[in-house]
Amino acid sequence: MPLFFATCGPDQVMAISGCGYKPYRIIQGGRAIIMPCFQKVQKMPLNVFTLNVQSPKAYTHHGVPVIVSGIAQVKINSQNEDMLRQACELFMGKKAEEIRNIALETMEGHQRAILARMTVEEIYRDRKKFAKSVFEVASADLLTMGISVIMSFAFVVVVVIVVVVVVVVVAAVAAVAAAVVAAVAVAAAVVVVVAVVVVVVAVAVVVAVAAVVVVVVPAVVVVAAVVAAVVAVAAVVVAVVVADVVADVAAVVVVAAVVAAVVAVAAVAVVVAAVVAAVVVVAVVVAVVAVVVVVAVVVAVVAVVVAVAA
Repeated sequence: MPLFFATCGPDQVMAISGCGYKPYRIIQGGRAIIMPCFQKVQKMPLNVFTLNVQSPKAYTHHGVPVIVSGIAQVKINSQNEDMLRQACELFMGKKAEEIRNIALETMEGHQRAILARMTVEEIYRDRKKFAKSVFEVASADLLTMGISVIMSFAFVVVVVIVVVVVVVVVAAVAAVAAAVVAAVAVAAAVVVVVAVVVVVVAVAVVVAVAAVVVVVVPAVVVVAAVVAAVVAVAAVVVAVVVADVVADVAAVVVVAAVVAAVVAVAAVAVVVAAVVAAVVVVAVVVAVVAVVVVVAVVVAVVAVVVAVAA
């Protein structure tokens, strides 16, 4: 019966089973003579596996969903014969990727279990404690499979739902603030429109009063002048009549003096009426100028409010 050599490198272990071996023989980094058809050789890698432990949506103690990423390096323990035999029974004949996936799923499960017992504040405040807890819990489980955890660490990437909720709340607050600003702008616009209407009405009233004053005052002046003239004429007539009747020069002089006084009073009345009319016209002009200034200020304020609201 032909024989052949089976070899394995220092990063491998091979198990020989079949005739002559009960239950099997383990050889690490060596060789052995194999009888085909009677004996079987299986190999298993002893390389270090780097595991990228991802928890895309794990929940903390208070139910806050987080994304956690961790790194762990594991390998099959070849220093302890019992652990090596346990690993051979579980992984012999499997590819390195299959062993890596089994260890990765185990680490992910323990990482989620640790997260469920910690709060977000504890994870952020003491990441070493979190990594140590994952290391200790996962090591105890992996050791039963003959796998040792060489190194592990983890870090929190982002608090998913909390960030989304905060963004939504901020957007809602911003929308409410924008609505309030728009309402205030509309109210300000309404107030400005009402003020403009009031100013326009006031201008109309002032103009109407001015028109009445401008029309009435000259009429009053004319009437006063006419009355003064009538009074003067009546005084002259009375003076003539008295002179004829009395034929007294002194009486005529007195009457003439009275007439002159009456005429002077009438003239003074006319002058006073003219001055009053001039004062009223000046007051109307000042009022119109003030109204124009107020309208200009209101328009400027409206422009500023619209610019700020925009």
